[in-house]
Amino acid sequence: MGNEQSVDKNIIPRSAILIIDSNERIRKGYAEVLLEEEHIVFEAPSWDEAKPLIAEKNIDLVLLAYSLPDAKAEDVVREIKQVRSRIRIILLFSKNENVSRRKLLRTLPIQGCHEKRASVDRLLVWIDVVLKNLTKLDMIREQLGTIKSQVKIIEKNKEGLRYIINAMPETINRLQPLDKFIRGILIQLNGFIEADNSFLATINENDKLILLAGTGEYDMEEKKFLIAENLATHMEKIDTARRTREIVQEDYGIYFPLCAKDKVMGIFYLEKNRDDLEKMGIDMLRLFASQTAITIDNSNLFKLATVDGLTGLYVRRYFLQRFQEVLQFSSRYGGQAISLLLFDIDHFKDINDTFGHPEGDKVLSHVSQIIRDGIRTTDVTGRLGGEEFVVLLIDTDLDKTKQLAETIRRRIEECDFVINNKRHPVTISVGISHFSSYSIETAIMKTKTISAVTMHDVRRMLSAADKALYASKEGGRNRSTTSDPLTPETPSDE
Repeated sequence: MGNEQSVDKNIIPRSAILIIDSNERIRKGYAEVLLEEEHIVFEAPSWDEAKPLIAEKNIDLVLLAYSLPDAKAEDVVREIKQVRSRIRIILLFSKNENVSRRKLLRTLPIQGCHEKRASVDRLLVWIDVVLKNLTKLDMIREQLGTIKSQVKIIEKNKEGLRYIINAMPETINRLQPLDKFIRGILIQLNGFIEADNSFLATINENDKLILLAGTGEYDMEEKKFLIAENLATHMEKIDTARRTREIVQEDYGIYFPLCAKDKVMGIFYLEKNRDDLEKMGIDMLRLFASQTAITIDNSNLFKLATVDGLTGLYVRRYFLQRFQEVLQFSSRYGGQAISLLLFDIDHFKDINDTFGHPEGDKVLSHVSQIIRDGIRTTDVTGRLGGEEFVVLLIDTDLDKTKQLAETIRRRIEECDFVINNKRHPVTISVGISHFSSYSIETAIMKTKTISAVTMHDVRRMLSAADKALYASKEGGRNRSTTSDPLTPETPSDE
């Protein structure tokens, strides 16, 4: 029978999470992390032992191993949804399980897929988003219940719109790009209420409206563009909706202001006959607009706090947080090869002094784009400050790390940088530090916390890469240098 992990009674756990995995080490490792996050945690090594917990406990989320000794994951997912449709599910995969994650997301009522060897931070992101939007979904359903009690005649189109509103948080759980997610929702919405044209626009930092997604004649998948330049006929109504924060309705269209936290996030426009809209129920569309505004606001806040606006890389603080979490995960679940690349643009001060900071910013942006294009989605990138960039490579041996460093260095060297309308050569120097298999020795853990040890090793890797970078500079620049391999050590008392 599965067992329940104890928690501090003075702490109210946020949610009840069930881990179903035959690998005891994986279960215990995830349980430890989730307990630190103040969740109630249940464990089961098989589906047979998990069934009573599903039936008897008020489970919010299931972390389900794709391979179980007594059942297929697809069948387990369907059985869970039959018993408790509210339960959210994230599938856990081992390295050698050759199955399409995307296909499972499309065909099963699950909210995410996670590789066991990936950073525990990625799993926590999945969990946070799923549970956050589960709460939103409960609130929306409560609001919909109020609306349902007031509406006696429910037409087919209104049922379709309810489906979309309920599905919004579930789709967000899959971490799709915001513009793709919004466009998909608009297509479904148009289909249910038989409308052809719609758009959703957001307000950028310059107080300009940017088309995030559209359908029909407003469908633009390639590039976002300024509504003021392309949709001039709408601007008067849009300005009114923004100024008054009220719905603006015409005979053949309606404008909803997207409001969140006392600010207007954008505009949702739907082209539909007034009478048809009134029959369908404007309150439902208002609810759709409200949920969309909250989604956009949360997305913007997270990006603002963690991503450097110029380069699109993580800011120093958030990169170091992710760095430490990667080391913590590796120490818990068997040592992974961990590598760090430290990049510095050669003679960047001369570029700023000669051509000015705006041109220097263009170089920073271009270099960061080349770095982003050259790495995997599982790697972690950041801007440490100035012209210094960093890449954390997970589960990558030293030879492949060196190859990647040289590939990026060579691409930047061969790239045509244009400064003040003239081609200008730009090069970078690289420093590399490396753990061939990162783990924390038991003897060290007897005297130090995992947080203290991993933060110490973050500093060690950065320091070693910095010294290697200095050697590249001293050696003539436009080259990479690798530090001596790092091994575990006990942090000194500070």
